[in-house]
Amino acid sequence: MSDFSGVCFGISFDQRSGNIGIHFPGYIDSIDKPLYPGYDEKEFKKLNSIQKLNWMYSNCDFIPFKPSYEFIRENCGYSFKYSHIKRDNNMMKRLKGYLKKCEN
Repeated sequence: MSDFSGVCFGISFDQRSGNIGIHFPGYIDSIDKPLYPGYDEKEFKKLNSIQKLNWMYSNCDFIPFKPSYEFIRENCGYSFKYSHIKRDNNMMKRLKGYLKKCEN
């Protein structure tokens, strides 16, 4: 999914760092409580990441995933995976000369 609009639970992951983020409702109105049986936002916040993932696995019919794609910027101080650099046409044009030398 490109965003979590309209869903309450989801998992995002950062391609560069490998970190995950867990999207969950911080507050549920009493009207919506029947939609989330067994969900207590205060208790859920106290759980560690693995416990949250296990809760979602046991209680959700659908868990969306959202990758956080990298946008490569020059001189940003980060190291990027080559698989990500290959998707950036401008970066590949700049590397063309260097890669040509490496082939020889």
